[in-house]
Amino acid sequence: MKSITLAFMASLTFWALPTLGADRAAVAQATQSLEQISAEVQRVLAQQKINNAFDIFKRLTAYGITWQPSLLAPNNLAERLNDEQLRMYAGVKLFDALYAATFKQRKAVAEAVAVIEDVQDKLDLRAEADLSSALFTTLKRAAADPQGIDLDTTFGHLAASYIQDVPVLMANPRSAEYLVDSLFGFTIQQSYMRTHFHAVLQKIGNYELDKAALTQSDRGEWEDVMLNLLQVAAPVDKTLTINGRTIEKADIIAKLLAAYQADTTPEGTAATQAQWKKVEDEMASVRAAILTPAR
Repeated sequence: MKSITLAFMASLTFWALPTLGADRAAVAQATQSLEQISAEVQRVLAQQKINNAFDIFKRLTAYGITWQPSLLAPNNLAERLNDEQLRMYAGVKLFDALYAATFKQRKAVAEAVAVIEDVQDKLDLRAEADLSSALFTTLKRAAADPQGIDLDTTFGHLAASYIQDVPVLMANPRSAEYLVDSLFGFTIQQSYMRTHFHAVLQKIGNYELDKAALTQSDRGEWEDVMLNLLQVAAPVDKTLTINGRTIEKADIIAKLLAAYQADTTPEGTAATQAQWKKVEDEMASVRAAILTPAR
C-alpha cells in the first residue's frame, strides 16, 4: 500500500506542475499510477461495504433509532467554507441524505442533495470529472416519492452509483481529493450520529440493546475501510486543525474504530465509558471544524 501512496503523491506532483514539459512517457506513467490507485480504491470500497455504510440506519431502526432532524448539518454553509471544508461538507450532507431517506423525509433528502450539488458547483468538480449523476437521480427519485421507495433497492442503487463514479473521480488529483475528503466527512457525520444514539442507550442502561445495535452496524467495518482508503489514496493535506491542535485524519478514524470494537456489556462499561466520552467529544470537535466557516 505504501508504494501506491507514493505513486499517488508522485502523480499529484505531475498534475500540479504541468509547465515542466513532461514528455509522453511521464504522462503515461502518471496516468497509470492514477489508474492503479483507482482500482485499489474500488477494491477498498467493495460494493457490499458501501452498502453497509449507506444503509446503517435502515438496519438500526430495529433497535429503536428514530428520526432526529437536529442531528443534521446546516444546509447554508456552501458559500462560507474553504475548499477542504467543502469537500468534507459534501460527505456530511450525503450521510444526512441517506439518514433522511431511511426515514422517508422528503424535504430533508431534497435539501441535502441540493447542498451537495451546490458544493460540487463551487468546487467546479464537473470540470474535473465527468460524473454520471446516477446517485443524485436515485436520491431525487426517493425525495419525490419517499413512501413509494423500497429501501433495499434504493440503497443498492446508491451504492452501485457511487462505485460507478470512482474511476472518474480518481482520474485526476483534484477530484480524487474530493472523493477521499467527502468520504471522510461522511464517516464523521455517521459517527456523530452513532455516538449520539450509543450515548442514549448507555444512559438508560440498555447495554444488551446497545451491544446488539453495534453488532448490527458491523462494529467498525466501515471505519476499517476508511483507514484503508486513507492509506491508499490520501490527499496531500492529511491533517485537520481542531482547537489549535493538528490531528491526523487517520488517527481520528483509528480512535473511532477502537471505540466501536470495545466491550459494551455491563462488565466492560466502566472501562469503556470514558473512552466513548472522549470519542464523542472528538467527533463533535471534528464535525465542528468541518462546519465552522474558516473565513
